[in-house]
Formats: sequence, structure tokens, C-alpha cells
Amino acid sequence: MLEVSKNNNDPFGILKTTKFVLDNAKFVQLRPHCVEKIILLIDKKLKNGLDENEYGLGLTGNYEKDVQLLLIEDSVNFCFWSEKGEEKWQVEWPEGNVVPGGWYSLIAVFKRALAEQVPILDPYYFSELTIKEARKLFRSASSSEIPLIDKRLEILVETGKVLINKYDGKFLNLVEEANFDTIEIVKLIYNNFPSFQDVAEYGKKKVFFLKRAQILANDLSFVTKNSKRVQIKNLDKLTAFADYKIPQILRHFGVITYNEVLSEKVNNYKLIKVSSPEEIEIRSATIQGVNLIKNNLKKYTANQIDNAIWLISQDQSNIDKPYHRTYTIFY
Repeated sequence: MLEVSKNNNDPFGILKTTKFVLDNAKFVQLRPHCVEKIILLIDKKLKNGLDENEYGLGLTGNYEKDVQLLLIEDSVNFCFWSEKGEEKWQVEWPEGNVVPGGWYSLIAVFKRALAEQVPILDPYYFSELTIKEARKLFRSASSSEIPLIDKRLEILVETGKVLINKYDGKFLNLVEEANFDTIEIVKLIYNNFPSFQDVAEYGKKKVFFLKRAQILANDLSFVTKNSKRVQIKNLDKLTAFADYKIPQILRHFGVITYNEVLSEKVNNYKLIKVSSPEEIEIRSATIQGVNLIKNNLKKYTANQIDNAIWLISQDQSNIDKPYHRTYTIFY
């Protein structure tokens, strides 16, 4: 069970536990003196504001359906990269428009499914999904299948069963039980949906990341923002969403650095094992790096800063170092 900390600024212990990792890190280092340039870019990006269209949530405009859709999207929101020399998974939707991988292709998957009248919002449907149906759902416009398709199927089935057994089939019931509070939403997601339990162990201590649970709470705020419903509270308690694009950009600007051994692995597309010290240190540096930026750019929250960096990362033309590759269901 996820317990909420008495520290209201770090309710899940994410900042505390990732700081422990960096204090003992062997492969990754944080460089506070290098934040100035990236701060200017983030500030410029956020001054114009972020909306769900830029972020690409693919909302339908129906409040209850959109809340359900976000759970399903974020339950399988992980691992879109391709190994060196392999073609990237891509989705064609609408016809003639190929979406070049990643989150935006995932959104296209569900837009396509809804247009084809696949009952993807019905938990009774996806709780009994077959591998054949999953392959059709995630079918690619390239030669590459979406990574970890078996895991995505397993998670969709699990998510459907949890919704049916605990929330009368509706994710909105969880959001209402949480009283639209970010902290309670993350806690309930973690405690009820096993695939969202994003925790590692480093030096015999638990390290909390909660990437997909936190990003789901953040995504819900875009839905409520444009509705007459209660707004999502306590979004400022979220940390960064530790993935692979954010540390890539932080490394590009020198905010984090890797030692020679880790640099050689990442630069040459060698796999970084999930829950290895290297991977935990990269993710911890992501959390701490964004928190460092937040402390220097106080008018924005960590999740806003994270969103801005992620949007900046979508243009890879001037990024000179690749992101790390890890097979994981957490990002």
C-alpha cells in the first residue's frame, strides 16, 4: 500500500528517496550551475501556456468517456523506442497520415479504435482482450510491432478487471472517490492497479517514481479544465515524470552528466537493464534535475516544467546524444 508522507511538499517520498540515490550515485551526477540556458527555454515555452491539443491527449469532448480514455491510454503509455537499426513503430491514422511513433502514435491507436467502433472504453471488452485483438489494436504502419505487446495486453486485461471489480467499470468513480485531489488519485491508482506501482530498490531502500500514476493525474487536469466539473487539486505536489526523453534533454544541457561507462552504453544504444543502479540513477537525476529547475523557476510547478521539457524533446534535430534504452512498463 502506498502511504502518504507527512511532508506535504513530498507526499509520496519521491523527492526524498531519489535524493538518497543521487547522494550515493556512481554513474550519474547533477550539475546545478548548468540550469540557466534550459530555464530560459522552459520559461519561453510555458509563457504561451500548454493545452491538451499540443500535448495530444486525443480527447472526445465527453467528460466521462475522456476520463476513462485517459486511464486506458496511460495504462499502456510506455516503451515506444526502437533498437538501433530497427524501424520505429508507427501508426497510420487517419488514412494517409503516418504518426511517427511514441505518445502521439498511441493517441492515434485509440482514435482509430473509436472510429472503427471498437469498444475500447468498455472494461468488459478489454478485460477479455486477446493477443489477436491487441495486435490489431496496436497495428503498425511500419515493419515493427509495438514493443512489449504481451505486457500491454496483460495490463489492459488487468485494468479492465480492476475497474469492473472495484469501480463499477468507471474510472470516474475513482476520481470522485479521491475528491478530485491529485494526492488521493495517485494513491488510489497505485493501491488498486498493480501495473502503476513504479517503485525500485537502491542500496536496500525503496525508491519511488510513480511516473504513470502521476502523469495520469496530470492528464486528468486537462479534462476538468475545460468542463464544469470540480478542478483537480494539488497538482503542485507532483514531481517530474521520470522517463527517457526528460533525462536526455537534461543531459543535453549539462544539467545531468553520466560517467564514462554509462555514457558509452547510452551513446551506443546499449540496453540499460530495468531496476539496475544505472537506470535508477538516471530516473532519480530526472526527478532531482526538474526539482532544481523548479526551485529556480518558482512560478511553475514540476509537472508544468516536465511537460515543457517533453515538448522541447519532440524536436530531436539538434540533440546530440541519444536517450537511454530500457525495456520497462513504467515509461
